[in-house]
Amino acid sequence: MNKVVRRQGRYYFGESEEQSCYTFQFRDDVPEALERSFIISLDYDKGWDCSPLDVITGIVEMWEDFFLAPQLQKAKDVMEYLQKWEVQDKIESLLEEQDKLKKRLCEIEEELEELN
Repeated sequence: MNKVVRRQGRYYFGESEEQSCYTFQFRDDVPEALERSFIISLDYDKGWDCSPLDVITGIVEMWEDFFLAPQLQKAKDVMEYLQKWEVQDKIESLLEEQDKLKKRLCEIEEELEELN
């Protein structure tokens, strides 16, 4: 399943302000040439906390408004890859959530048995 992690820090040498770095964790079949992280100025970072596709879509939409955005095409390539896997990622996410709920239900049943 594709995932995204956001970290805040100083990613440019000599830069005094912090930036956000969005790092994408892809499936095993990802093309090697696909970019895996993008650095965003905090002035433009919306603190996206959603699916990887929604994050990269937000980054692409933001960069499309810039006069110069050297990583725009790389971000579009990531967006295209994630769009292909959107449904499968949602299914896997729901199955993962279902599995967690089943485990929790078993724990609750064991606790109830102990109390009876």
